[in-house]
Amino acid sequence: MDAIGLALAGRADARMAAQLGLGAGRMTLLRRVMALPDPQFSTPRVIGVDDFATRHGHSYATVITDGERHHPIDVLPGREAAPLVAWLKTHPGAEVITRDRAGAYAEAAALGAPDALQVADRFHILQNLNQAVEKCVAAHRDCLRTIVPPADDQAIVAPSAESQTEADPSVVPVLTG
Repeated sequence: MDAIGLALAGRADARMAAQLGLGAGRMTLLRRVMALPDPQFSTPRVIGVDDFATRHGHSYATVITDGERHHPIDVLPGREAAPLVAWLKTHPGAEVITRDRAGAYAEAAALGAPDALQVADRFHILQNLNQAVEKCVAAHRDCLRTIVPPADDQAIVAPSAESQTEADPSVVPVLTG
């Protein structure tokens, strides 16, 4: 029944239990799930560190994830360096720390796991690339002009296959309209 509660958690697990003839209500299954011990983990070789808004941009927290299994491990209050330094010191063993360019996380990784390699994660690399491209396009907006197709009377005539074989390659063909 614990597996049903973990997989479905709520009314859906009660319906599934009833279909299986187990006769357990949703609150019974939820109590069983809440009574389960937290899963134990060893510090992963690769961890990811990032911040997220808990209240629409007014309150932030730091999430630590297992970089190889892509599962959240812990959530720390705020997005300052001190809680992350403390976490890294109590959970040694991280070899690679993926993070954004935030100075607080760089400082925390250097202090809490000085031997760990710090790298940018794919999301932040793509986000930074997107911002750079947008900035470049905006700066060169005047260079990007609309290409207008030629009018019917100015159509470009392609040379025939026969004239291409006889043409001198050093002579640039002139387009006529």
